[in-house]
Amino acid sequence: MALIWGLDLSLRSTGIVVLEEGKVIDAVTIRTKPKVRGPARWNEILEGIAVVYEVARPDLAVLEGIAYGSHTACLSAELSALVRYYLYKHEIAYKMVAPGTLKKITSSKGNANKKQMAEAVKRRWHLEFEDDHQVDAFCLAKLESMDRFSTIGIHDWRP
Repeated sequence: MALIWGLDLSLRSTGIVVLEEGKVIDAVTIRTKPKVRGPARWNEILEGIAVVYEVARPDLAVLEGIAYGSHTACLSAELSALVRYYLYKHEIAYKMVAPGTLKKITSSKGNANKKQMAEAVKRRWHLEFEDDHQVDAFCLAKLESMDRFSTIGIHDWRP
């Protein structure tokens, strides 16, 4: 049985949802302290990921790509690179999905807002999550279980 992680990376609140055979077995949000910056913040996020890894070692992780138009794109790219390096070091295959692609497949609207994404998840899968980071993480993992990667452009790495 394959374990799939969905990772919605954020410097403030990173969402992780773990699916097994398409079903949610865990959903967490790693919240960083507001005054913590730079490497100390990255460390908090990586330590949170390590805790989830000890409980549920994935066969595959699906990450949301960088929103290059955002004012935090550079910082988000740094975090993404660190997380992908963590996955590489632990020999976890990963795929990345552009934010607009994720929104389009989930909600049929490439620029869906957080509320519309949560509503789409509730409507399609009858699920609700603690926050929008977990919603996005679920959608990322669900793409893999729906076998949607054959139809979209992705970046991936396999050990």
